[in-house]
Formats: sequence, C-alpha cells, structure tokens
Amino acid sequence: MGKGQRSKNNAALAKATVEEKKVKSGKLKAALISVAVVVVLLLLVGATIWNMASDQGWFDGNDVVMKTDNYSVNGGMFSYFFRESYMTVYNMYYSILGDSVSSYIDTSKSLKEQSFGSDGETWYDYILGQAKESVTEYLSLCELARENGVKLEKEDRQAIDDAIADIKSAAKTSGLSSTDDYIRYVFGKGVNEKKIRKALEIEQLAQKYVTQLTEAVDVSDEALEAAYKADPNSYDKVSYLTYAFKADDLIPEDDETEPATTEPADTEAVTEPADTEAATEPADTEAATEPADTEEATEPEGTEPEGTEPAETEPADDEKTATAKADIKHYAEELAAITSEDDFKAYVKNYVINVLGKKATDADTAADGVLVTGASYSESSDAMKWAFEAKAGESTVIESNDGKTQTVYVLVSEKARDDNDGNRTVRHVLFKVETAADDATDEEKAEAEAKAAEVAAKAKEVYDAWVADGATEEGITALAGEYSEDAGSNQNGGLYEDVTKGKFVEPFNSWLFDPARKEGDHDLFESTYGWHIAYYIKAGEPQWKATLTSKLKSDAYTQAKEDAKEKYPVTTYDDKIEVDA
Repeated sequence: MGKGQRSKNNAALAKATVEEKKVKSGKLKAALISVAVVVVLLLLVGATIWNMASDQGWFDGNDVVMKTDNYSVNGGMFSYFFRESYMTVYNMYYSILGDSVSSYIDTSKSLKEQSFGSDGETWYDYILGQAKESVTEYLSLCELARENGVKLEKEDRQAIDDAIADIKSAAKTSGLSSTDDYIRYVFGKGVNEKKIRKALEIEQLAQKYVTQLTEAVDVSDEALEAAYKADPNSYDKVSYLTYAFKADDLIPEDDETEPATTEPADTEAVTEPADTEAATEPADTEAATEPADTEEATEPEGTEPEGTEPAETEPADDEKTATAKADIKHYAEELAAITSEDDFKAYVKNYVINVLGKKATDADTAADGVLVTGASYSESSDAMKWAFEAKAGESTVIESNDGKTQTVYVLVSEKARDDNDGNRTVRHVLFKVETAADDATDEEKAEAEAKAAEVAAKAKEVYDAWVADGATEEGITALAGEYSEDAGSNQNGGLYEDVTKGKFVEPFNSWLFDPARKEGDHDLFESTYGWHIAYYIKAGEPQWKATLTSKLKSDAYTQAKEDAKEKYPVTTYDDKIEVDA
C-alpha cells in the first residue's frame, strides 16, 4: 500500500473515530492519531492550513476562556479543541467528496476568508461555534462526572500518554525541527504538550462518564419490548410498489415534435382506456389532440373583465395539459388495479417504452425502482399514513395539488417489525468497470470492453491470491486500502457496518442477505459497478432492536447533556478567544 493511499485511509478513519468519541472512551487514542495523520496528509500535498508566518507576536494561551466551578479551558487548550472540530468537519466532507473537498474548504486560505453560508457566516464562525459547543459539553459533563464520583483511572491516563506519544511520533516524520514546532504548526500558537494533556484529561473524563451512563441503560428484551409497544410506528416497516405518472411527460416542448405515440402498449399490462366519461380516448383518436370535454379545458383564456384582478385560482389548463391530466389519471387507475409485482413492472415498462417513447434501458431502470422495501412511517406523508393502515394487496392513487402527477401505491407487505436477523456487516473490495456511453463509437466501445476484461482478470487474480493466503479479514482489509475504488469504504478497510437489506446493488444485496450466509463466507461477483470481492463478517440484531437500543442510549446521553448544562452553566470569555485560522 502506497503512502498516499495510507493517508487517505487515515483521513476516513478520523471521521469515524471523532463521531464515536462522545460515547466510546476507548476511541481517544485513535482520535488523536487521526488528527495528526490528517494534518500530515495536508503537509504532504503542500497545503498550508495555519499560516504561522502571519502571527504578530505569540500569545501564551494561558488565559481562561471557558470555565465551570471546578474545570476550565485556557486559550491553548481551546485551540486544540478548535482544531479537533475543524478536523471533524473536514474529514466529514473529505469522506464524501474526496479530493474535491477543496471546493468547499480551501486549506490554502484562512477560514475567516471563506463563506460558509449565505448569511455572511464564515467557516471560521461555524467551526468556532462547533468548538464552543463541544467544550461546553465537556466541561458540564466533567462536573456531572465529579458529582457522581467518576475519576480518571490508570488505564485512562495511559490512553492519554499514548496519544501524546503518537503526536511526538508524528512530529518526527513531519519534517519540522521539534515536537514543539509540530504542535504549534498543527494546533496553533499558544499550544504546547502540557495544554494538550490538560485538554485530553477533560475530554477523557467527559467521555468516561458518558460511557458509564450509556452502558447502564436498561436494554434488556423486556425493556425493548415495552419501548416498542409504546410507539410501534417508529419501528415497524412496510413494503410497497409505486410509480408516478406525470402530465408534463406527455406534453412535448414547443420546439419538439409530438411523441412518437401515446397509444398504450398492445399487451395485457396496459389496456385500452375504460369506457367511461372520466377516461380519455386512446392516443390515436381525437382525444389525444382535442380538448377534454369539460368547462375547465375549453374555457377561453383572458375572459376576466378588463380592469379587474384575476381570480386567485390557477388559470384554466390549456388543451394539451388537460388531455395529459386525463391520460395520466386513466393510466394510474389501471396500474392501481394490478397487485402482482411482475405485472406491475411489466405495465411500467410498456408505459415508458410505448407511451413515453423511451429506450428499453430506461424502462428497465423505471421498473427496477418500483419496489420500496422497509419503508418507515412519516406523519407528514399521506402515502405512509395510508400504507400503515392498509392491507396487503390494497392500492391507492395520490394526486398532486396541481393534478399534474398521479402516484400509484400498492401495498406488498403490511406494517410489521423485522424479527429476522438484522443488519449485516461486511468488507469488500470494488474493482470499478467503466462502460461505454450509448452514443460511443465502435472504437470507444471496443476499448471499454478491453478495459473491462482487464479489470475482471485483475479482480480474479487478487481474489485468488487472497483465498490462497487464507481469505482472512485482515487480508481483505489490506486489499481494500490498496485496490478498492469504492469511495464509501476504501479508506476504512472496505468496512460496511449494519447494512440494511436493499441498500446494496444486486447481486451484492442477495449475496449479503442470503439466509445461508455464514461468518467468514467470501465470494467474487460482478454488479453494474464492477467486480466485488466480499467477506461476510456477521449479522446484527433485528433492526427494530438495534434502533431501539441506540435510541434509548442516545436519549440517556442527550438528557445527561441537558441536565449538565442546566445544573453546571459554562462561562465563556469571547474576548479572550484567539485562534489561528
């Protein structure tokens, strides 16, 4: 694995560790390592985050800037927390955007010169606010820890010693002349080893209290059942088929020709319009071009008396819009009568091809997207309120306010909690395959096919070598860092934890959730993204249990923060806060 790839891996690791540090005290060392290595990454690529040359006199960082009755943070310690907040934000963006993160946060410029939002706030303002919030939380939680007799023990102080040792180790490889220079370069002026240690002690004590608090939460089966029964809609799921018919799809732009046809496909999946006044005639009759026989459609435009204000209602639809609205209503009613998934998909395919005049690939994509599984309840969604009351096989059509969209829903499975094995944890390596565009030349297509064959051969070569070496989790972790082109996981050893069913592309999803899947299983298979080497780690608890467990612990943590802030208010001296940024 090359130096650059290791740096990228560490950058992603930083995000994971910082997000978990508030509930897992054992993450302290990893968090500090991550902060250091991300800065080393930026040094390696020649970025200048903190412009030391612009300092007009070093301040000592000893003035207290935030405090409670028994704990305080001085300027140097605050600079450390500021850098930590900065790294949390930076790594979050980096994990999503990769190298293009610079379009959001330019590390060559002062944060004070970069806008964060449209209201004049800068990145400095935003990160300063994040740092203050974190310090407020730490200080008030430390007071709560003190009240409850929670203290730093030998292992806690060893973790802090290890974190300091890691900073010193990073300093040796940074190219700077001393550890002090490295600390000032990374964390800002007025920061030294002693201040970092003091900051870590506060952070570690707060984390330790939270860990003990959340571990004490009752998450027994009885407690989880009681919490579930109190609010089942928050944990039940439904599955349904859905497709939206849009009037605008049937109306050509002014500079376009009419669609090739709006005649329904000649299959059972799409039938002739029903013989009622509400339905329009097929597209090859006057109904496709003449106005619908309603006052709304035929009312001439501009009939308001001169000198009066127009009515507050929408203007009368023109002929094409009225016809399109009638057509999509007819199609929606037809589709709502279909309860078979296969027939539902067939109808959608025929509609996309024969009515919208699109390609077969577009039809396949539309049909593949009609099944929604594991949907959650939402009080703001009419569709979900219906789904959580309906019976399997029932359907409904929901019309948009302007009548231009008719969305069909057919309930596949009624609301229920999933008592089967829960989410899955897996590692994988992706060898991406780029396909030629539809309008590519024969030469470009041939080149793409040749590259795809090379990728397939490489994936098999790597997979076979890994299997011959024992097919271990440690081995695939290393392979992900070296070979994987999946930006979502290649920087943390290809790891995906608590994957929900349906999240991954086929055949990955089917392989991962195969009932026969066992820990340590592995395979090489192809998807639309390319070739995957997958290693199955474990199944989690049923999703409802995992969600409830997390919620109960999160609620306890949130309550503790609120209680601590109310009982032990933090005093902040804004005029004494000075941070290099």
